[in-house]
Amino acid sequence: MLKQRLKSSIILEPDFRQMDIDPEWLQFSFDKQAVEEELQRIQKKHRQLVEVQDVQSGDSVTLNLTSAEKKYNRKNLTISIGLGLFSKELEEQLIGRRSQDIGDLNVQGHQVNVKIVQIFRNILPPLTDDMIAGEQIDGISTLEEFESYVEGQIRNSAMEPNLYDITNSVYEQIAEKGKYNLAQEDLDLLIHMELERVRLMAQSEGLVLEEMTEEQLYGRLPTKSYEEFLDMITSLNQRNLPVLLIALKHAEKKRFSPTNEGYEEYIASMIKSFSGLNIEEVRQRIDFDNYATQEYLKYFTQEVKTYYTSTLQEV
Repeated sequence: MLKQRLKSSIILEPDFRQMDIDPEWLQFSFDKQAVEEELQRIQKKHRQLVEVQDVQSGDSVTLNLTSAEKKYNRKNLTISIGLGLFSKELEEQLIGRRSQDIGDLNVQGHQVNVKIVQIFRNILPPLTDDMIAGEQIDGISTLEEFESYVEGQIRNSAMEPNLYDITNSVYEQIAEKGKYNLAQEDLDLLIHMELERVRLMAQSEGLVLEEMTEEQLYGRLPTKSYEEFLDMITSLNQRNLPVLLIALKHAEKKRFSPTNEGYEEYIASMIKSFSGLNIEEVRQRIDFDNYATQEYLKYFTQEVKTYYTSTLQEV
C-alpha cells in the first residue's frame, strides 16, 4: 500500500486553514434570485390548474367568438393570455373580464362578439417539506435544509473560478511552511508515476514521450521538449510530496481510502479514453498506488475547497 511504500514523513504540519490567501479570491456576490428560482422550480412541479372567475395575464381562457371575419368566428377556442399567439389585441381586452361575460369587442377593425366560457389558472401551492423530500436529494428533507443546500451550491459555484489559484497557493505554502523528512526515492516514485500516465497517453497516439518533437508536444503538453516537461513535473512533485503526506494523514483520520472498485473504473476509463491501449499493460504501468496517489490528492483538495468555500465573504 502507498503509505507503507513511502519513506518520507511529516515533522511539523502547517494548518492549511491558516494560509495567506488573496482576499479577492474569497469574495462573492450572493444571487438571492437563484435561490428563489430553485424554489419556484419545485413549486411548478406541483402546480394545480384551477378554474377561476376573472381573467388575468397567464390564464388559459376558452372562448366562443362570433364575427363576420372568419378568423374571429370560432367556438371553444382556448388561448393563453399574454402570449399573443392568436390575437394580442383580443387578449388585452379580455383581462379583467369575468367568466360567462358576453360582449362586443373591436379587434383589428372587426366587430367580434365574445363569450368567456371558462378561465383556468395555474396556481403554485406553498412549498412543503413533503415536496422537498420528493426531490430525493441525499440528506435533504425539509424546506430549511433545501434552502441551505441551494445556498451551498451557489457558494461552490462562486468558488470555482478561483479554486485553482486557492489550492495552488495552499499547496505551495504547505510545502514552504511545514517541516518534512523527504526521501528522494519518494520523489522519484511520484515522477515515475506521472511519466507512466503520460507515456501511455502518448503511446495511444503512436508516439514515444521521450522522442516527441515541439510540434507533437503542442496542444498535448504545456512544454516544448521532453526535458522541459521532466523539469516541470519534478518541480511540481517536490511541492506535491509534502501535500500527499498530509493528505494521507487526513484521509486516515476520516477513514477514507481508495477502493479496488474505483481503481478498476479508472483503468476502464483509461482504456475508453485512449484507444489502442492494452488493459493488462495499463494495469502494469498504472498500478493501484499510482491511482491511489491521485485519489488522496483529490480528497485533500476537496477538504481545502470545502473549508475555503465556508470562508467566502459576500460583497
